[in-house]
Amino acid sequence: MVQVGLDVTLFIQIIQFLLIVLIVNFMIVKPVHNTMLKREQKIDTLKEKARASMTAIEQKVQEYDNRLKVTRAEINEYQNQLRTDATARSQAMLDKAKAECNTELAAAREQIIAEADIAREKLQAETGDLTRQIIQMVTK
Repeated sequence: MVQVGLDVTLFIQIIQFLLIVLIVNFMIVKPVHNTMLKREQKIDTLKEKARASMTAIEQKVQEYDNRLKVTRAEINEYQNQLRTDATARSQAMLDKAKAECNTELAAAREQIIAEADIAREKLQAETGDLTRQIIQMVTK
């Protein structure tokens, strides 16, 4: 049978193992852990900045939309005013043209009546002359 005894080499190996664990902990594990914590903090900070930026962007978009709505309303109001003015000017021009046409029509009617009177008088004079000539021819 083999006898296993605890001697000094086992204690030295345990001490070496513990020293290696401590050295690895201080030289590798803690710096990596600290780096990971710093990265997480940086990521959290960046996420907060991104959220703040998104909130600011959403606010700016909302302000833009509100300004756009106001501007569109002003444009619509201005267009309606222009349409109203154009309609009024068109109606005024149309009324003026109608009045001019009516004036010209009345003047033309008066001229036609005057020319008709003149023609009637000439026709009556000619009829009288023709009647005399016919009477003279018949009486001759």
